[in-house]
Amino acid sequence: VVLIKDITEQIKKNELIKENLRKLIKAEKFAFLGEVTGGLTHIIKNKISSIGYYAMFFEIALPRYFELLNTFQRGEMSQKQLELYEGMNKRTLAIKSVVKDMDMMITNVSNQVVELGKEEGLNQGVSFTLGDFLHRMESFIELEAKEQGYFITVDMDEDLDPFLKFEGVLGIFIQGVMNLFANSIYEYKKGHIEEPLILKIKKSSDGSSVEFYVIDFGAGIPKEIKENLFQKVITTKGEEGTGIGLYTTYTAVRDKLKGTLKFLEVEKGATFLITLPIASLNQE
Repeated sequence: VVLIKDITEQIKKNELIKENLRKLIKAEKFAFLGEVTGGLTHIIKNKISSIGYYAMFFEIALPRYFELLNTFQRGEMSQKQLELYEGMNKRTLAIKSVVKDMDMMITNVSNQVVELGKEEGLNQGVSFTLGDFLHRMESFIELEAKEQGYFITVDMDEDLDPFLKFEGVLGIFIQGVMNLFANSIYEYKKGHIEEPLILKIKKSSDGSSVEFYVIDFGAGIPKEIKENLFQKVITTKGEEGTGIGLYTTYTAVRDKLKGTLKFLEVEKGATFLITLPIASLNQE
């Protein structure tokens, strides 16, 4: 009996060692992927910055050039020359806008890889509070959204405790919410919409979870897209979209945070609902 017990214990120890080794290898893979992604991100962002610099140069130089041209021609610029100037100026501004969007996209993808790597390294027992989330969202609202000229209003139930705790990595949740708002900002830019975006936070009716609503008042989502909204390479942005943002957010909320992500039918715009189960309530 003692021998069988010892063998059983040894088998358990061996299995534990194998499992820890598997987790370590997985964490190292993510760490390596994070390093590679960080290097590529640096290179790509440098190239993007160069394009942005050239666009800024033309934005400044074009008016001066055409002003000189107009002076030399004694104020008799042709219609074709005026159309050329307007077209070049318009495309320069478009390049600046695309550069900013590309920079944000690269940053978001890089952050997702880093946070996934952190999660694999930290493994079980990782959690964050509602207060942690609100603090990080403040930075996004103040720095990124406002910098682009958009305002996000936070509408939260007064009785929600900031110490409500959720299982998972905070960065993954923040990235998911930012992805949703980034899509809304894209639609606002395209439609020249100035209404504020809304982040509504409330406890579920049964009190077991917290509901996070990302609300915009844009053009909404076409019917043909809604049916396959959370699948890979489905995008509302045409050739400008990658089709991985919503899919990544959906799978991260489901698999990494044990929550759900749904699209809600509304009269105007688009509303997404993320529901996260409450892990515990810390009253300290």
